[in-house]
Amino acid sequence: MDKDLLSAIKGDQDKPSVPNDKLEAIRTMAKAMRDLSKEIEDMEVRVKEKKAELARISMNDLVTLMEENHVPAITLEAEGNYPRYELEAKPYYKAVLPRDKTTDKILPAGPEWLKKNGAADLIKRVFIVQLPMDSDKLAVALRKFLIGPLPKKKKGKKAVPFVPRYRFEEKEDVPWATLTSFVKERIEKLKKPVPLETLGATVGKIVRMKEVKND
Repeated sequence: MDKDLLSAIKGDQDKPSVPNDKLEAIRTMAKAMRDLSKEIEDMEVRVKEKKAELARISMNDLVTLMEENHVPAITLEAEGNYPRYELEAKPYYKAVLPRDKTTDKILPAGPEWLKKNGAADLIKRVFIVQLPMDSDKLAVALRKFLIGPLPKKKKGKKAVPFVPRYRFEEKEDVPWATLTSFVKERIEKLKKPVPLETLGATVGKIVRMKEVKND
C-alpha cells in the first residue's frame, strides 16, 4: 500500500484508518481520472494534427491538383454512410492585424499603412472600462453618455451629473472581418496590391465542401 496515499487519506493519525478495499477503490478511480486526462490530451493533439492536415489539403494540395487539371469543382456521390458532397475551389481571404506576442497590442505598421492609404476609417478606437459591482449610478451615467447627448436641464430640475473620471484602457483595433473585406475588395475590384505581411493577410484559394441534402 502507498504510504503517502494512505497518510493523505487518513490525515490526523488519531483518526481511524481507511479500510484497504476503500483505498483500492479510491486508487482505481484516481487511475481512471489520470488515464482519462491523458487520453483527452492525446486526442486534442490528434485533432490539432488532423485540422492541420485538412487545411493543407483544402488550401494547398487539392487546390493545386484541381488547378493543374482545370477542374474548378467536383461532386462526390453518396457512398455508404457518406451523403453527396459538392466541392469547389474558391478565393480565400483572411486578414488579422499582427500583434505583439508579449503585450498583445497591434503592431503599429498595420494601422500606419491604413492611414496612409485612405483607410483610416477602418480603425476603431476601443475603450475598455471596468467598473465595480456597486457602481450602478456611474454605469447609468456612462450608458447615457455613450448613447447620446444628455437631455437639457429643465427649469426646477437638477442637472444630470457628468460622468466622472475613472480608469480605462484605450486601444486601436480593426475587426478581422472588416479588414478581410477591405483586402478582398482592394485586390479583386480595385486591382491594387496590399502588403500581406503588414496587414496579417492570407490570400489564396481553398476548396469548400458542401453536403448535399436529399430532397
